[in-house]
Amino acid sequence: MRLRVCRLLRKLLSHRRNLAWAAGRSFIWIDDEIDDRDREWVAAKYDGRALLYSVESRIGLRHNDLAVVLDWIESVSR
Repeated sequence: MRLRVCRLLRKLLSHRRNLAWAAGRSFIWIDDEIDDRDREWVAAKYDGRALLYSVESRIGLRHNDLAVVLDWIESVSR
């Protein structure tokens, strides 16, 4: 249980640092540990646009992942 709490605290601190760095700008966060709770937390705490995109850690980024990211960038740029 302690390990789970430590992971959650580390994740929360990481979220806060990323949002502080983005400072209201649109940003993309690609990670192999992103889940719906992360997306909900960022949506509740961040006024800017954000894409939290999860990739499979054993595979990494693939062409279809990049297509999703590029589509998001184009939608934000309009």
